[in-house]
Amino acid sequence: MHTRRFLLLTVLALAVAGCRVKPGDRVVARVNGVPIRAAELAAVLPAQAGTTDVAAKRQALDGLVDKELVVQAALAQGLDDSLDYQLELEQKRLVNQRLYERVVGSAEMLSDLELENARKLLVNEVRVRMVEVASESLARALAAELARGVPLETLAVRHSTHWSGQAGGDCAFLPELWVDFPMRAEVLAMEPGETRGPLEVYGRWRIVRVEARRPADPPPPPLGEIRQELEFRLKKARRYDLGERYLSELRAGLAWNPAGIALVIGPTDELTDEQLETPVVERADGKFVKVRNLLHVACRFPPTLDSTMRDYAIRREVEEDQLYERGLELGLDREPDIRQALDERRRDLFYQLWYRREVADRVAVGEDELRAFHERNRAAFGDRDFESAREEIRLRLLPERRSARLRAALGELRAAANVEIDERVLETVTREMKDPGPPRQPRG
Repeated sequence: MHTRRFLLLTVLALAVAGCRVKPGDRVVARVNGVPIRAAELAAVLPAQAGTTDVAAKRQALDGLVDKELVVQAALAQGLDDSLDYQLELEQKRLVNQRLYERVVGSAEMLSDLELENARKLLVNEVRVRMVEVASESLARALAAELARGVPLETLAVRHSTHWSGQAGGDCAFLPELWVDFPMRAEVLAMEPGETRGPLEVYGRWRIVRVEARRPADPPPPPLGEIRQELEFRLKKARRYDLGERYLSELRAGLAWNPAGIALVIGPTDELTDEQLETPVVERADGKFVKVRNLLHVACRFPPTLDSTMRDYAIRREVEEDQLYERGLELGLDREPDIRQALDERRRDLFYQLWYRREVADRVAVGEDELRAFHERNRAAFGDRDFESAREEIRLRLLPERRSARLRAALGELRAAANVEIDERVLETVTREMKDPGPPRQPRG
């Protein structure tokens, strides 16, 4: 009997413990039944707000309540229909950023031995001259010209896409540690005057010559003195290397069609159906990206944008799309913090749309009002006539009118809403309650 009672009490205790709500998850307010949690309020409290500063908490809570009312009003007006494209772009950005973080994550792990070896590569500086091109075939053609006696400096000026091209490929002296990782082993093994290549570096091709090598002056300090800076710079370089390697693998699976690229970067207003179906690139999975799939990029080109930048924009869009697909395959779009960030972005967009419709588009300052203001305040404008002061007056009066309209519109929403505030929870909210928590469920 005692054993059964003990087991029952244990089960009840565990159940109560499991149901215990974290402080940040407690509901501080409900807006037409929609909860606002303590953690959400904590996240928007000003830094100077103390534990007992109820006025600051209430002001911050009022802002959250107003925003929730606006979101609900925007949903009721059907404004969510216009958000799909913008939210898709935001999700793409967040997913691609998270994929990048995964790819370069191992750069954060550095051992003492790695740091000490890195410091040794600061002892000497090397001066490298190079020519960099996009294709292996061109690189081999340039290597043949070099063998026939054409100076590397001339080839670099004529053909190199590297930043050093206009300087004849001269990269100046730099510590051996900061030579691009893919070609560092080659450079360390080369003697001054020696040339090697073509070498593949992040999907491009280089012909490299070591011009000179010298001891660093002054020599690097002991590891203990430069550890923090060296660790920071080394992690940054490793992140770059890991990111570029990943992109290089992706780019290797893309077969570009010059005719398709030419159609996208040129005038697109009168393209035929046949031209719209022209492939721009074939991907490694056998899928084609056609001209029509990239018109949304072409329509963003400013008239003054040159063809090189247009070409870059098209290629970058295709790469970003493929990265996004990989991120979706990994389920990154379902990670809680990304879903939460998307929901917050959605709410921000709702507010902007509602504000434009209910405030900005409903407020104007008439010509008579502008003139009347100028007459009443003529002394403030000195010798300036009305025409020269018109825009200044408008920019002064318009924000005041919009602010008044905003207060009125929010007041109308408040008057028609059911807002319940739990004063006891409000008093207990502190900035320390701020945490990611579960994502808010989108409304609508």
